Amino acid sequence: MTHPQERTKEVPTENIKRLSVQISLTGLSFLLEYPSGDTWTHRHELPSGLHPGDVLTELQQILTQDRFQSKTQEVVVVYHHPTFTFVPEALFDPNNLADYLKFNAKILAQDYLDYDVSKSRGMVNVYIPYTNINNFFFDRYGDFTFLHSATVYLAALEAQHTSATTQVAAHLEDNSLLIAVTSGKKVHLINAFAISGTEDFAYYLLFTMEQLGLDPKEIPLMLSGNIDEQDEYFALGYRYVKDINILKDSQNAFLLKNVAACE
Repeated sequence: MTHPQERTKEVPTENIKRLSVQISLTGLSFLLEYPSGDTWTHRHELPSGLHPGDVLTELQQILTQDRFQSKTQEVVVVYHHPTFTFVPEALFDPNNLADYLKFNAKILAQDYLDYDVSKSRGMVNVYIPYTNINNFFFDRYGDFTFLHSATVYLAALEAQHTSATTQVAAHLEDNSLLIAVTSGKKVHLINAFAISGTEDFAYYLLFTMEQLGLDPKEIPLMLSGNIDEQDEYFALGYRYVKDINILKDSQNAFLLKNVAACE
């Protein structure tokens, strides 16, 4: 789905400093960053029920557009799905990836597993990247970086929240809710939930707080993603949580804009 203003806007002729692509089974997001400081974002919705092979076909079609033909210095792919788990770095063994993930998600024998290391937090995120999509990016661009969205989310929160006070953060995107509870560099919880409306949003938010013994009237809540102060999600959140804020510049490609925080 291309917006009218994107069809008429002149395509820059300068090289691309960084191409960041967010992959989920319900949508694709793109962020182009240029040496001049200009940026371009695009969101492509996908029909429900797609397989990673179908997502690759959609991705290939989009990348044939003129805008993506310029020489690209750096490519980052962010996988946004709920199949991940964090492991303390001190207990992590790269030979046991399936053992970490099998209790949180259904995995198949042929699934390829990988991980991101969060050195500042002393944690490792184990997840499933899509092999066919990784192969496509390598064939097209050569070396590139791939990450999981939960890794990027924690890095973004760390960059914006440096105090030791406990906070709840929630990112709403692609019919999923990513919730993290942190205090300084410590992560008390991070999890993803599939949601279909405001009731699911409120349930998982309050359930998380209840499980951790957090008082909604006292704990600060930081929101990002497809939410603003005028919509029903924010209104419902404010009904239960009074200290609620939306992170600055977080509605449009928030995760992609924060991939540099993982460096």
